[in-house]
Amino acid sequence: MWGLKEDFNPDWLGYAAIYEGAGAWLADQGRDPLFVLLVSSLSGLLGPDGYDGFRVLIGLYFATFTYLLLRGRVLPFGRLAQRWPLLLLGLLPFVALRFTVQIREGLALTLVFFGMAALARRAGRTPAASPVLAALLLFAAGAALHSGVAILLLALLLGLLLNSVCAYSSRIELWLLLTLGLAAVTLSAGVAAFGFATQTGSDLVNTVYGSMAAEDAAMSMLKLLYWAAYGAGVAAVAGRVHVLYDSDALPPRLRTVLGVIALVLLPAIYVAALLLLSGDLPAIVVAGAARIMNMLLSVTLLVLALRGALSWRLGLFALLVVVDQARIVGQALLVPAGLAL
Repeated sequence: MWGLKEDFNPDWLGYAAIYEGAGAWLADQGRDPLFVLLVSSLSGLLGPDGYDGFRVLIGLYFATFTYLLLRGRVLPFGRLAQRWPLLLLGLLPFVALRFTVQIREGLALTLVFFGMAALARRAGRTPAASPVLAALLLFAAGAALHSGVAILLLALLLGLLLNSVCAYSSRIELWLLLTLGLAAVTLSAGVAAFGFATQTGSDLVNTVYGSMAAEDAAMSMLKLLYWAAYGAGVAAVAGRVHVLYDSDALPPRLRTVLGVIALVLLPAIYVAALLLLSGDLPAIVVAGAARIMNMLLSVTLLVLALRGALSWRLGLFALLVVVDQARIVGQALLVPAGLAL
């Protein structure tokens, strides 16, 4: 849990450089300031040679979070009894790599999940307290710990807006979500098909990714099967969240945020990734879409599992998500220019 040595965890050395170099490139680029502050504080406490101790402390935090999660102390279990095998399948994509290798994203997602838990609380004397707390936690996660989770802040804000506009009418919410989903798919398809196909789009990708944008993504039978499996999983998740609008398995605010993720963001990102892949565009751009999709699915599958709404079919899909996450991490760490899916 607290990080295997570099032979088994290629990111071990990268975080060692961040720890020993006062934030290293993260500090130089002004990225993830809260994580840099955490590393600098622990480096001052443990000393410049205390990297192993730093990983142990991070690991203990993750272990405690996982224990509390499985006891229902973070996000309470739903009223439907959840079988342990399904709960563990829902947990795997969330923790397997993020709590051992991608520790910045793992730390950020723990804050995201505390925000999700705030949304599940019953409104008390100050109904706005839970949404405000959730927004602050997701903002801290995206702006100060790992920029990749910022899309979850967008999901939260859009979900809260829909919740407010619809006055908790699930039928109107669902109709609006499906309409927004169609609009998002159309927009993302347009951007993918025309934006990145222009010279301006290519120049932007080359500026952001440099030499890593040299290799284009290419279609193959294996990739067709891979993306077909992902498409079936995204459709199954969307279908499950759709069904939840006819039941009382999720608190209204939490349900709407999951609706934004499953019915708007995931289909849009999936369609965009397919078009990027079919257009022989830089592989790293397609891999970036796959990574965002993986993160959104990990959060959604775990929430569904904890609330008793994960089916066996989605549990098996969770295995694909965690295997794909391992592939993405391995290629990103070992062969940065070879992100082919």
